[in-house]
Amino acid sequence: MADRKSTYDRVTDSILGMLDKGIIPWRKPWVGDSVALPLRATGTPYRGINVWTLGFTAMEQGFTSPVWATFKQIKKWGGSVQKGQKGSDAVYFDIKDYEVIDEATGKAEKKRSFFLRFHSVFNLDQTKYCELPASLEELVTQPKAEGAGTDDQCEALISDFRKIGPKVAHKGNSATYNPRADLCTMPSKASFESTSGYYSTLFHEYSHSTGHSSRLDRKEVGTETFGQGGYGKEELVAEFSASYLSALAGIDRETVKNSAAYIQHWRKAIEADSRLVVQAAASAQKASDFILGAEGTKDGDKPEPKAPKAKKPAKKRRRRKTTKKKTASKKPTTKKKKASAKPKTKKSGGGLAEGKIVKVEGLGDCVVIKHPDGGFGIRRIEG
Repeated sequence: MADRKSTYDRVTDSILGMLDKGIIPWRKPWVGDSVALPLRATGTPYRGINVWTLGFTAMEQGFTSPVWATFKQIKKWGGSVQKGQKGSDAVYFDIKDYEVIDEATGKAEKKRSFFLRFHSVFNLDQTKYCELPASLEELVTQPKAEGAGTDDQCEALISDFRKIGPKVAHKGNSATYNPRADLCTMPSKASFESTSGYYSTLFHEYSHSTGHSSRLDRKEVGTETFGQGGYGKEELVAEFSASYLSALAGIDRETVKNSAAYIQHWRKAIEADSRLVVQAAASAQKASDFILGAEGTKDGDKPEPKAPKAKKPAKKRRRRKTTKKKTASKKPTTKKKKASAKPKTKKSGGGLAEGKIVKVEGLGDCVVIKHPDGGFGIRRIEG
């Protein structure tokens, strides 16, 4: 990424900007009656902090479409981004698996690291000429679920959790969760002005209860009081989770804590820890998933799926020519025939003398003759 700011800092700056405008980002900021949560190009709802950052952007810019997509996806739909429009950050966790050797045992231990990344997305209202897939078009235009915002709809969300969650006692005039007793205390339903007020409060306390040691085991649950670090983060987890569940139930959370002191408290805490909001939103997503009975992901939101890369044809390996050293071919050696030896004469007696009889090998008896030049020769004796 070219930007020197970390992804955590970018998200934190966005949240602080909302607080400066008097907006509580973990209260429902998204708009539109057909779909409650921001949607990805695949039709699945965004998760984690993206729900609030994209929702706030939609509210601030007046976007009515819940769909967000990357530049490439928009192009794939045959559309384009309108001139002058800027993208919004959608964050996700990049996962890296690695092994560490234990010095004591020598065994390899598997580890996993998470890196927060972001990419730019555009709301459908920022584009033109897009032809959405039929499945996504149907999802966007579907009518509001029947019974949304009623007791039945809210109860349907938490019906499974009621069987495994904490007990709920209706008494007093305050809502609390006691982790030691694993008990949620709620004022009676009649004391609330609306259905949404009762259930958004119950969702909040239920979200706290998911941090119990028998469930998701969040260390901040029940360890500190509000405003002292640990409980501050846990309170933020419950706020995010309750807002998410309220959106799914089709109810609006009642804004009862929009005081300047409340906003200033959170601004100070978030400014001091750039990771607080992202981590709290990720924990809230797991809490919501646990209450809904869905399998939550440990890595928060995930990046848009990438199209599989076309396999390149395998390169043909050139075999090296193993050339053997040419050994000079030996020419057939022909044994040279020894020249026939000149007839050897056995000297009988002293020297040669004309008329002397000598024996010559291969000729037999020969007679010595004298040439006119003074030299000697032999002649075979016939008969």
